[in-house]
Amino acid sequence: MIEKKRMEKKVKNRWIRLILWLLLSVLLAVGAECLFNYQAYSEGYDAIEISDNYLQKGKNRTYRISFETPTFVNKLYIQGSFSEKTAYTIHATAVNAFDTEEAVKIKDYVYPELQMGATILNRRISSLEIVFPAKKEFSIERIHVSNQRHWNKYRMLFFLLIFFLIIVILMERSMLLKHLELVYLAASLGFGSLIILTAGGYPAGWDETVHYQIVQGLNLEDEIQESDAVRRNYEWPRLKINTEEEQSTYRAFIDHQSQVEQTAIPNLTASWKNYLIYFPMAVFQKAARMMHLSYPREYDAGRFGNLIFCVLLNCLTIRLAKRRKLLIASTAILPTQLFLSSVYSYDGVLWAYLTLGVVLLLNQEEDGEPIRVGQWILANVLIILSCLIKPVYAPVLLLNFTLIGKVLPKEMKARKKVIRIGIVLAVLIVLGVVILLQPTIALLYNGELSMAGDIRAEGTDMGFQLTSVLHHPIAFLKMLVHEVFTLDNLRSLGSKKSSYLASNQMFLNLYTLGTLKNAWSFVLLPFLGSLFLLAPGVMEDGPAKKQTRGLSTAAIILSVMLTWLSMYLAFTSVGAQKIDGVQARYYLPLLLPLSYVVTGRRLKLNMSKERYVQGMLLCCLLLTGMTVYQAMSVHIF
Repeated sequence: MIEKKRMEKKVKNRWIRLILWLLLSVLLAVGAECLFNYQAYSEGYDAIEISDNYLQKGKNRTYRISFETPTFVNKLYIQGSFSEKTAYTIHATAVNAFDTEEAVKIKDYVYPELQMGATILNRRISSLEIVFPAKKEFSIERIHVSNQRHWNKYRMLFFLLIFFLIIVILMERSMLLKHLELVYLAASLGFGSLIILTAGGYPAGWDETVHYQIVQGLNLEDEIQESDAVRRNYEWPRLKINTEEEQSTYRAFIDHQSQVEQTAIPNLTASWKNYLIYFPMAVFQKAARMMHLSYPREYDAGRFGNLIFCVLLNCLTIRLAKRRKLLIASTAILPTQLFLSSVYSYDGVLWAYLTLGVVLLLNQEEDGEPIRVGQWILANVLIILSCLIKPVYAPVLLLNFTLIGKVLPKEMKARKKVIRIGIVLAVLIVLGVVILLQPTIALLYNGELSMAGDIRAEGTDMGFQLTSVLHHPIAFLKMLVHEVFTLDNLRSLGSKKSSYLASNQMFLNLYTLGTLKNAWSFVLLPFLGSLFLLAPGVMEDGPAKKQTRGLSTAAIILSVMLTWLSMYLAFTSVGAQKIDGVQARYYLPLLLPLSYVVTGRRLKLNMSKERYVQGMLLCCLLLTGMTVYQAMSVHIF
């Protein structure tokens, strides 16, 4: 009874401290926003008009203004009537903090959907020139600059989250060890919400347009209603919106378009597989529609459905995991995995299913208790669900053999007998599949079977590509090994034009929202090395069993090969001596099995577990915070 009261008091005190930390974070966030508005407070002024300062300069229309003394300009605003996308170029003479003049050139766009444009200058300016191409048909109503006080709610939420997490990590060390999933919950929901709210009510990339179109069709009706707004979000690329004012204007425009031009079309995407994968997004989107929210909020609701579902599954995974809790939490907070859980995509769901399945499976291998059939079935169902999304991860099912010692008798003779029977059955299954598919294989070998590849890539045909592989097996194997180990195509957009490191693309990439530059690898790589290789002396995580390491290695190798093979068949033009389309994020689901292979068995760290977890989480917070802030600053600051 006394112990119970003591625990209740301890929990109550923790909640009181968290509330106090939250209030302190609010004050710090308000202080940070005041600093961002310092120039507006100290040098604020009403809008300065530029529209009347028009001159014809060559073939271009030019608007120009000069200031008697250098004046701080926060934003430039353009209003008018535009019939098509119109580029404008800003030439400014800026005076830096050392009173030295610098030439600044910025190119931006005005879109007919917005009929306005805004550009962030955030500089002290002595002269300014805005140039429009004369060949475009448009009329200018107003051009002005301003330096007015503006409290950016997204920036305040960002700093509130950052300050709160830093304080909790530094001051609540016992929570990090006992309730790591709660820290993950706060960080992932906070950063994920910021990504959703600032990315706009439109796709953040081509992939999201495809996933969104599938989610739109997930209802029980034969027909679905599509508006102009919905059809716009089936397309890519979208508008280049880089200020809060432009985003707000576009949200109003797209909401209006959602109420006109409703068209009924046949529902072709509501398959049972899609329901298993996309149901969180579809449910939240449907709920927003029933609540009569605006179309952009309805679009965001689907993203929130994905985020909340993935985060809750990951919290359960962290809670249940008997080893590698910190690795699971950290990699789930890092930008790329967080982004995949915050947009219309099945990759976040796949990672959550597969990681939870692996944890449930290998937890039983860790303890000495008899096998729990229900848990074993659930683990395999989750892994199979992830394989329905991307079959290339099917080799992870090999981890089932880690439980063979609990299923088979301990006598070696009995084990050998069962293993021989298993090998015979496996051979019979392979032979049966080959016999059943013999006609198909013959057609492929003769080049008489055509199967469509990915519509994004030109010259693809899976049937003809398989034919090419069957006719040139040695050349294909040499090319496959070369491509896998050179990593030339391990990029965010599947393009060799990208110069970012593969590690940055795997962890610090928000797709079209931006990637941290390569210099951040000096933080990322030591962080990953410490996460995988180091362990303080009091950590419970010891090396995994030899059988587990071997099976994990086999699963990783086979999954990697299948990934590259699938992209060669579906995304690469027929007969090409390269493999296109492989992205670094495809390796993310293999991180947990990899952690069972690469362990800190020989590398010990003379540091307490609390300090180790604090350091890793602070490093993770730095990387994620910088990536998210960079994306926000490009789009809305």
